[in-house]
Amino acid sequence: MNKQIKHFFSFLPLLATLAIFSGCDKDSDTVVPESELPAQALSFIATHFAGQTIAQVVEEKERADVSYDVKLTDSTKLEFTSAGTCTSIESAAKLPDSVVPAEIRDYVTTNYSPYEVRAWELEKNDQEVKLTNGVELKFDLNNNFLRVDD
Repeated sequence: MNKQIKHFFSFLPLLATLAIFSGCDKDSDTVVPESELPAQALSFIATHFAGQTIAQVVEEKERADVSYDVKLTDSTKLEFTSAGTCTSIESAAKLPDSVVPAEIRDYVTTNYSPYEVRAWELEKNDQEVKLTNGVELKFDLNNNFLRVDD
């Protein structure tokens, strides 16, 4: 019996640590009204997706970070930071020219015509576009072509 108690107490710090960290998990996804989107995000949608309406807004909380996933009525998906900066756009069809940097559009037109950009993502160190034929291209933050992505 003494051995069992010792064994139990040897696991107690591990159990306490697990309990603390499971209670600290503040990650959550919540559907919110579009009025909770930052003004910059609402302006971006109105400017570049005129005629589309917002079907759903999901607020994602991951620790201290907040972001928003927006789905439009035509199934276009957009992601925004808490400040309202667009970081990702995905559509089944061609994206509006106004959301793709001109240098990237020109590169795609010159090298991949007749295919067009249907998705764009801003990452920490680069950008990625996906074409209507499924090819993914990487560009640096200055819109210079880097490589075809796997």
